[in-house]
Amino acid sequence: MDPQKLTKISDTAIGDTGAGIELSLIREDGSTFHFRAYKHELHHLIVTLTKMAREAARIRTGGRNIPISGPSEYDDLPVTQVGVGISLDQKSLFLLLRFFDFDLSYRVDHKELKSIANSFVEMVKALEAPTDRAH
Repeated sequence: MDPQKLTKISDTAIGDTGAGIELSLIREDGSTFHFRAYKHELHHLIVTLTKMAREAARIRTGGRNIPISGPSEYDDLPVTQVGVGISLDQKSLFLLLRFFDFDLSYRVDHKELKSIANSFVEMVKALEAPTDRAH
C-alpha cells in the first residue's frame, strides 16, 4: 500500500437532481483523485468503509468492546427517520437510519436493541425534564 495520507477533501458537489455526488481527495504529495458516485454506489462505498473501520477497530481493541462513556462530541448529521427492521429469515434485527430516501442499516443483537430502547427512553425523559433556569 502507498503510505501517502489523505490531507484534504475538496470540490464537493451534489448533482442538481441529487442523483450523484462528486469530490476530490488530495494526498500529502499533492496528487488528486476525483471521485463521482451515484446513490447505489455511494451506499456500497459507505458499507465497505464501515466494514473496514469495524475490522480496524476490532484489531486495535483485540476484539474487546469499548463502552460508550459520558458526554462526547458527535457528528451533527440529523437523520430524517429511525426504525427497526427484521431480517427476511426473522433471525436478526436491524437499526435503520434514513436520510430522506437514503438508508443505512446495521444488524443489532436483540439484547443490545432492548438496551438501546431503554437508553432512548431515559435520554428523552432527561431532555424533556424541566430545568432550573435561575437568572
